[in-house]
Amino acid sequence: MTKITTTIPLRNAEQFVQQTLESVASQTRRPERVMVLDNCSTDATPQIVQGFKGLPLEYIRNPSDLGPFGNFNRCLDFAADTEYLQILHGDDLIAPDFYEIMTRHLEDCAGRGMGSCLDERID
Repeated sequence: MTKITTTIPLRNAEQFVQQTLESVASQTRRPERVMVLDNCSTDATPQIVQGFKGLPLEYIRNPSDLGPFGNFNRCLDFAADTEYLQILHGDDLIAPDFYEIMTRHLEDCAGRGMGSCLDERID
């Protein structure tokens, strides 16, 4: 069982996925497992993800389009294999101490818990 697993459900995320992956790679406490769940992208997303060298990751391409909610729900399939599961969208960034802070706040949670944080929107 891993401590932290990050899943990234996406489709056609070439504009932002590099930055998203870099934000995960720059963590003060990295996840042990990072999985990109590609919902049949037709742009350069697969090449960007598979060419990323900043951290080890698993690239999984769906055999058919599951729709955004179907792909998001696939992330939940990995919950039983990890202590902390994060679902990070392919166009979101996280601060360098995200995992360090979130795991510290969830350590005392008996059983299953859910954490969230404020976001900062930039247009």
